[in-house]
Amino acid sequence: MGWAGRLMDWLRFSTALVLVNVLIVAGTLAGLVVLGLFPAAVAASTVLGRLRDGSAGDHVVRDFVTAYRYQFRHANLVGAAFWTAGVVLVLNVGTCWVRPGPRCRP
Repeated sequence: MGWAGRLMDWLRFSTALVLVNVLIVAGTLAGLVVLGLFPAAVAASTVLGRLRDGSAGDHVVRDFVTAYRYQFRHANLVGAAFWTAGVVLVLNVGTCWVRPGPRCRP
């Protein structure tokens, strides 16, 4: 394989990376952000792992959608703990802004 073949491999890999990033955004928006963020991240890590191993093939979108659908429920169950911690953190910071006191000092 010459330099043109290696260049095409790099371009194919780069295009797949851009496509996975677009799919992360689309998957997050498809799940209305709250329900889409974690499944999109899991599906992206699955597809990127296959890209790294060289076993992804030419069906990046199909692989992403399959992983997204398959992991949707499980990823959201695991992600619920993170969303809960985020809500508690935002409420905590909000109470320090509304009613500053000795515990709210940095």
